[in-house]
This record gives sequence, structure tokens and C-alpha cells, in this order.
Amino acid sequence: MSGGPAEVTVAGPASATAADRAPAEPPLEWSLNPWRRAPRAAVLAIVITLGVMALLVQIAPGPLWGVALGLAFTLALGDAYLPKRCRLDAQGVAVRSLGVWHRRAWGSIRRAGLRSLPRHGEHLVVTTQARPGMLDRFRELWLGLPSAAPEHDQVLGEIRARLALHGL
Repeated sequence: MSGGPAEVTVAGPASATAADRAPAEPPLEWSLNPWRRAPRAAVLAIVITLGVMALLVQIAPGPLWGVALGLAFTLALGDAYLPKRCRLDAQGVAVRSLGVWHRRAWGSIRRAGLRSLPRHGEHLVVTTQARPGMLDRFRELWLGLPSAAPEHDQVLGEIRARLALHGL
């Protein structure tokens, strides 16, 4: 899931000397917060996660197994309640969640497109596979778009320009 009001930043060079060193493609960043967009869904995801974690700790062969499985489940549902930061820059595409950046370099991206999911909004999806296949879910990177009109239109226009620039 992706979150509501977004903060959109298109950074440019600060001075003439910085302009000489700046990449031709300034970074485009925006943030997504599911707690603002769908607070009920975020709370429900937390409740489900805590319930499953408690159940796993009880039925696992050992407490460490229960905690490990619970953490894996927590991360699996993370899109429902974890804020994200999305970025497109000269190097590629990236998403940050829980302080960890997941990146795809422009040279490794074979397909990119926009997908709209009911109740989850519009997403930019990039993958390293040239054709659809069974491994898509493991190689895809999903970047949710802001849902508010001015930010959404700005980000969408900039994304289309950058995909075209990189032949996608």
C-alpha cells in the first residue's frame, strides 16, 4: 500500500560551480505514508501482524523460530504500515523503507510501467526481466505514486520523461 500526502522534491544545482558537477538528471524524490492515506488499513495490518506473531511464538518449535517467522511476516505486510521514500536519479530507481534502500540501476531495468491497484493507488513498477515470467515478483521494484492531484501530476510527468530518457 502507498500513502497519502506526499512531499515532492526536484533538486537542482545550487551554484554555477555545482552546476558543472551536477548530474544532467536531478533527483526526483517523494514520500508515501500509509498512516495518512489509509489509517484504518494500517491499524488493521498492525493488529493482524501482532496476532500472527503471537500465534507463531506459541506454535513454533522454539521461541527463536517464532520470533524469526514473526519478523518475516511483519516485513511481508510492511507496505501496509511502513512509510516509504521513493527516488529517481541519474543512477536509477530506489525505494527506502525501514532505513534500507532497494535500488535498480537504469542499465539493469528491462521493463517499466505504471500499474493502478484498487485501494492502493498508482505505482511505477520496474523489473530486471525483459519478458514477464515467474520470477517477476522477486525482481520487481514498486514505487507508489502520491495520490494528491498536484503532487501526483508533477511526479507522473517527471517519471514519464525519465523513462523516455532511458528508453523504457
